[in-house]
Amino acid sequence: MTNTGSLSETYTNQADWTETWTDTAGNTQTVTGTASINHAAAHVDFSQFDGTQSMVNDLIGKGFYTTCCTCSNHYSIRFTSGTTYSTETSGSQYIFNIGIEGAKDAGELIDRIVEGTRTSAGNDFGQPAGHYTLLIPDKATNRLIVCDGRSSENEPSVATNGGTVSWSNWQGNHKFFNTKPSGDRGKFDSGVVTEVKIPISEGRDLDWNKQISLQIGADSSMDNKLVIELPYINSRRIGIGEVDVTIPDGPEEGIDSFAEAIENVSRERSRMGAYQNRLEHTVKNLDNVVENTVAAESRIRDTDMAEEMVLYSGQNILQQAGQSVLAQANQQIQAVLSLLQ
Repeated sequence: MTNTGSLSETYTNQADWTETWTDTAGNTQTVTGTASINHAAAHVDFSQFDGTQSMVNDLIGKGFYTTCCTCSNHYSIRFTSGTTYSTETSGSQYIFNIGIEGAKDAGELIDRIVEGTRTSAGNDFGQPAGHYTLLIPDKATNRLIVCDGRSSENEPSVATNGGTVSWSNWQGNHKFFNTKPSGDRGKFDSGVVTEVKIPISEGRDLDWNKQISLQIGADSSMDNKLVIELPYINSRRIGIGEVDVTIPDGPEEGIDSFAEAIENVSRERSRMGAYQNRLEHTVKNLDNVVENTVAAESRIRDTDMAEEMVLYSGQNILQQAGQSVLAQANQQIQAVLSLLQ
């Protein structure tokens, strides 16, 4: 399976047009035709897929993605076991799970991708989330075309009577000209995109964007450092940015989303409370160290030097006297040994 890295190719689609105008006699006239419409595109080449079980097993768990042509959403195709389709979301990212077991060739594999991302029963193409990105099968070359539903070029000059031109048979029904993805839109690559997460402990799945490292001890070891991780929280990150109570099942999904959001916020409040307790304990411990240090400094500063010098001199005299007595005792032993020789 090969692909390109962005929507840098061109896909040409045939669209029907109708020009309507009023002639000099006041009668409404129409003329129809077909024009070639170009779209920014990329492709996935499935020509090497032969339907063998080893090839299926190699693809399961893998996939590819494209960013939306007009927003920051990612649409990921993930190949799974089985033969059914399902859709899940990770934040604002869409993941389309496509069961590929039993697909006998590249054409059937492409059909399953299209079926799993189709938004209307009459369409012969996939349209993830009903947005501008289209997945169009090209059975002749065993490729899946990923393209922007809008035209990347100017509207062709098909009107000849000065009337109004309308378009039909337009794949995706997004009739825009001279429009193509820009910036970080329309990117295309292998892999499955989920919401960016840095899980620090089990059960915590919010996104993070800042860390603060505090030195809380005298040593440079990690035991004397406290790393505080600050969560970046907004409605989208906690899963309530996409709540819509006006769609079917929207209220029920909204209740579940708010319940999960409350749980996430509660977990973060608990973690921040743990940081606070740790810092309060550290402050109390450092206060105790400061108190002991000040007391030791005070004892040093309050020393009576005259008294200490007298004690020092007395100890020095006693030490010298002891050394002298020990030396005399050793001399007596040597004298006795010399008499015995």
